[in-house]
Amino acid sequence: GNGGKDGGKGGNGGKDGDDGEGGEDGGRGKSGRMSGGGSRRSVLDTRPRSPVRMQPPKQLVYHPPIEQLQRSAGLRKQLAHELIRFSVDPTELNALNERVKEYHREKAASIDTDFCALHRMAIDGYDATAAAAATEARLVEREQRGDEVRARRAEVLRKLAARETRAEANERRKLAAAELVRRQSQQRKVLALLAVYTRLKHAWSEVLVIRTVHKIHIGQARSCRCIQRHWRGYAARVHFTRVQTALLLIQPRMRLWVRRKKLRDGAKFITNFLEGVAAGNEVIRRLHALRKACCVIQTAFRSAFRTMNDQLVAFVMHWNIYERYTHASRAEMKKRKEGTTEAKKLKGGFKVFNKKDYVELEAREMIPEPIKYKLVAKFLKARRKQRKQDYDEYLVDIDTWKKNSRHEAKMDMAKSVLEGKHVVLEEVEARMQAKKPQRRWRRMLMSVDELFKLHHDGEKAWEDESTFQDDAFGALLKLNRT
Repeated sequence: GNGGKDGGKGGNGGKDGDDGEGGEDGGRGKSGRMSGGGSRRSVLDTRPRSPVRMQPPKQLVYHPPIEQLQRSAGLRKQLAHELIRFSVDPTELNALNERVKEYHREKAASIDTDFCALHRMAIDGYDATAAAAATEARLVEREQRGDEVRARRAEVLRKLAARETRAEANERRKLAAAELVRRQSQQRKVLALLAVYTRLKHAWSEVLVIRTVHKIHIGQARSCRCIQRHWRGYAARVHFTRVQTALLLIQPRMRLWVRRKKLRDGAKFITNFLEGVAAGNEVIRRLHALRKACCVIQTAFRSAFRTMNDQLVAFVMHWNIYERYTHASRAEMKKRKEGTTEAKKLKGGFKVFNKKDYVELEAREMIPEPIKYKLVAKFLKARRKQRKQDYDEYLVDIDTWKKNSRHEAKMDMAKSVLEGKHVVLEEVEARMQAKKPQRRWRRMLMSVDELFKLHHDGEKAWEDESTFQDDAFGALLKLNRT
């Protein structure tokens, strides 16, 4: 029951609820005994309500790498044997759990210290006897006040219960029973959570033990690596010292032998060169001539059969984009003359990356591909000829510069010496390099002027071909009529 001293009147069973107080009160006591007794499960019963054992979450369960530890040696292998022994022997596992619990109890007892009492004892002039007497007096006075308050409360409750009707008593008992059921349900939930927390705490303590063993193993592995690193460094230093000592002994003798060998080889090479220089000059001259001829043939071959077709395709694609730009600019100029448009859309002239702004044309509106390929091939041949002329002029300029630069450098150095100035070879060389002729480079694709001229020639050739075709078809029609 949940009543006080007069719990028999409340209907839940208390100190006086066994016998009641006669009449209606006695019936209430009996009902209190019935509600308080019986085979109902007690709130303090902590036995599990279901045969299914609660398990901790999977992410909190630590699975030790037993197979990996078994393949190791030393402390790792010993740890694997201990884990297997605990997993197959419940007695050893229970003993380990008891040792862990005893450790936690000792740790909790070691920190259970009344620091407030120690602080009060440290104050100067503190009288422990007087403080204990004052505390005892306060407790006695508090107990007396509590007895008086409880007595007044019992008297008030007795008077209130005497005025209570049967319906009110039944309603009060129903409410008390509902409150009891609610409290019991709440207590069961709390106990279930407590059981889950206890098991999780036990599992976590096991995880901590395993992690502690794992940390010990990691520390030992680090120590082993440190020792191995220092030992390898020591061995490397000893080996280096031995090699250095050997080199100090071998190096002077080796240098002497190398010097003598170089002298012998040099004498031999000079003798062989002087013997074969007469016959070798003609052979070398012919080899150089043959090499130059091969380079010329390879250059012509690569230019004609490897890059010519690719250049033709690239130049024709470039021309197609320029042709779209030409049609778009002519259409825009026509609209501006007619007054149908004012804003200028094509700004900045012809640019390849602006091809999306140009109008798409059909094949019949563009210059035929054969005419374009023919004109582009002609243009490439002319450009190749001009490039050869530029390169020949560049070689002539280089030879002239080499001849003049030596003379100018000598004259400049002589002038500086006569004037008493300090001669810096780097500055003289820099001035000579500044006068070196540069090779003329041309862009790979056609410029806008070249595209304009080529497009003009293409339109003229297309017009001539169209005129020739019209004349030919007219002549054929006259022949058919006759």
